[in-house]
Amino acid sequence: TAIDASAKPNSGFIWGNNFWLGSKEGCESLNEELSITLSSRYPRIMKSLLVNAVAPFPVQYFVAHVRHKSPWQVEVKFLEENILHLGLCLPKSCQTSEIYNLTQTFFDARQDDYQIFYELEPEVIEIKNLELGENFIWKKSVLMLLTILAITGVLHFLSYLLKDNLDIFAENKQDERILEQTSSKQSISKTHILTSFSIEKNLQTIFNTNLDREIFPIIGGLKTICSLIIVVFHVQWYKFFTLDNPYIMFHDGEQVRYQWIANAPILVDIFFTISGFLLAYNYLKNVKQNALIRQNSLWANTKMFLKLVVKRYVRLTPVYLIVNFLTEISGSYLADVSVFRLHERTDLTCQQHWWRNVFYIQNLFEHVELCANWTWSTACEMQYFVFFTLIYFIYVKNEQIGRTLFLGAAGSALTITSYLTFKHRFEPAFDILWDSGTDLYISPLTRATPYFVGIAAGYLVLHYRDKFVLNKTQSQLIWCTAILSIAGCMHATIWRSPGIFISSMTLIYARWLFAFANAWVLISSTMGYGNFLTRFLSNKYFIYFSRTTYSFYLINPLLITFIYGLTNGPSHSDTAMGILVTVGIAFLTYVLSIVFSISFEMPYCKILGFLSQSKSKSVMSSPSIPPITSTKEVLKCDYI
Repeated sequence: TAIDASAKPNSGFIWGNNFWLGSKEGCESLNEELSITLSSRYPRIMKSLLVNAVAPFPVQYFVAHVRHKSPWQVEVKFLEENILHLGLCLPKSCQTSEIYNLTQTFFDARQDDYQIFYELEPEVIEIKNLELGENFIWKKSVLMLLTILAITGVLHFLSYLLKDNLDIFAENKQDERILEQTSSKQSISKTHILTSFSIEKNLQTIFNTNLDREIFPIIGGLKTICSLIIVVFHVQWYKFFTLDNPYIMFHDGEQVRYQWIANAPILVDIFFTISGFLLAYNYLKNVKQNALIRQNSLWANTKMFLKLVVKRYVRLTPVYLIVNFLTEISGSYLADVSVFRLHERTDLTCQQHWWRNVFYIQNLFEHVELCANWTWSTACEMQYFVFFTLIYFIYVKNEQIGRTLFLGAAGSALTITSYLTFKHRFEPAFDILWDSGTDLYISPLTRATPYFVGIAAGYLVLHYRDKFVLNKTQSQLIWCTAILSIAGCMHATIWRSPGIFISSMTLIYARWLFAFANAWVLISSTMGYGNFLTRFLSNKYFIYFSRTTYSFYLINPLLITFIYGLTNGPSHSDTAMGILVTVGIAFLTYVLSIVFSISFEMPYCKILGFLSQSKSKSVMSSPSIPPITSTKEVLKCDYI
């Protein structure tokens, strides 16, 4: 039984099956009898001791990670490849150092036919006993997370205990006389804070489909559809380290029918377009704020600018911070107990580079050093917010200078993107895509295109809504162009060998074309040139999902990695099972995103709203990316 539970070569080695794991459960069954009740009335051909056999000494399941150099396995140069996973059922008294030496000695002797035939040249990297480290619970990240959760739990509990008093206050909070009759503003602040942590009220906010009059309901549909497609891509990406046929997945990714998944990362540009659109629209529409900026001194505007940035930081950080903690903790946990070798050691990158995430600058460094690598877009969003808010202040003070800076920045972004694309000799090959990730995928300089286009669209809608007149033919022509552009960009990599020049030009201009097409979807729905597509995307029931998309986006990669990392055997790239797993993960992520939203996201949104209202009757908080599509609510609680 111990031999059966240990490693033996499997088929599929050429296509990336590096998992010779045996059976962890089979090994552990030797420590105690299996509880399988069988009657004696039927004859069986099995050995009588198979079910009840117990080892004469305690055994333990170990995993050896061994690097090989076989020329008989496909090599893509993507993440960490060529790592054999060998399951070993051995006496529990064995030390990992002893197993390491014995395993390497065995390979050095070249006694295995499989090793010789496939020219493995194996080198043992590590031996894992799959036991959680003794000091895991005392890690700083664990203690800090537990502290945050405890404080949050207490606030939710107090909100529940004081529910009746808070309801009385809430019913009368519109009466301005309360503020005049209250001797302590601090007590009202505490009341608002506790009200913000009300689980019941936050749930009502999520599932409330009543919208303000001045809204962009189409944003809810766009965010929902894009988030779901991105999670399909994320399932493929973050389960990669467990696949026993990874190169078949690469093959599938080049087929026409899977292009919408393989190119799903471009959908992040839709969120950037929406962000730029809302930023420009909400800022330029705020007449009181614009007048205040014009009359303010440089110092007063500097303080106002910093307040907007701080509000934005506080708006984005609570859920983001929790996810960063969970990423480091789950990475450490999987590094100890998972049978798999993690391609991306988030525990190490987060321990070394956590401060980059705190300041939202992680995308300015190498992509292999990212802590929670999917948060690069959050960093881009924060950086774009700061940069374009600064341009907004300049524009309000001097429109000519503001326009010049905006157009100059757009031209610079195009120039830098062109330079970096040709520098990397870009082609739509997986190895080049991975190698150029730092400059062409996560860099704020090369991903700013949709933000520029979104700002231009917001400006157009605000200032030219009545002047922008199209006849039916013109509208239909633009719609056809936009749909073909989106479809073309999503399938632009069908032709895999067009040459460096064509590939580079396609990448450069496809982003602009994609951004303009998405901007038209926003513009058309706002200016009365919509169709069945905009009506579908504007369905109010998308709001249920769209209000949690920020948490949904941050949580799903973490959940996917954790679920697959805890399995005891490899996964397989298979369409039918992939659909089933993806639906399950999407549903579970949605449930968790509701929990995260009501616990960490909405409370701070509401607190920010209260702080803004306490200084002015008009809400002047910072715009955000989408979960709520009211032009009022977007200023308080929104994101990708």
